[in-house]
Amino acid sequence: MFFFAIAAADKAFKGYETLDDLMITRLLRGRDSWTLGWKDDACECPVLRMVCANGVDETRALTFAVLRDQIVSPGKRIGYRDNVKVYAIRTNVANNVKNPETCNQVLGHRSNEIHNRHYISKIVDISDYIPRTSSTKNIEMLRSMNHRHNRHAPRNLLYKEQDEFDRPPEVQELNKSIAEATAKLGNKPDKNSAQFKER
Repeated sequence: MFFFAIAAADKAFKGYETLDDLMITRLLRGRDSWTLGWKDDACECPVLRMVCANGVDETRALTFAVLRDQIVSPGKRIGYRDNVKVYAIRTNVANNVKNPETCNQVLGHRSNEIHNRHYISKIVDISDYIPRTSSTKNIEMLRSMNHRHNRHAPRNLLYKEQDEFDRPPEVQELNKSIAEATAKLGNKPDKNSAQFKER
């Protein structure tokens, strides 16, 4: 609807000059869809455009850097943990289009696989919403501590630092519990799911 509103403001639809013209239009009897045509000059006009001294520029497209800054900066000021990304708009659109065929057409995908793997929300519970077993390919990655690991952080502590870290009784108790849980697993974690979760 956001981009539809922009197109209406640009008077981009053939045969409709104002929003009122669009609002009073009704579907023909027996039809359940409505096809709008673009004006010829609208096809060459960028949808998102730069702002100039006289308002919105007629020809200069909004650059990715400017669009990113306009979206990321408010997210930082609000205090979101992760950056708000331009791609989140595409993801939100994907999760709000209910028809798989329409979703593939809008996103330019050849099949549902990409949407199911990367876009769909509530990935762990997705099998509750679609009539098939969900793909688990990315679940472990998303749950992993390394998924949000700072790549500049050291991977391993120095021996002295590691010794200091392991010295407190609570850490020793935790390491003991992990070792016991690992021993219970054996070499077949897939057949010992309860112990795997405990570990």
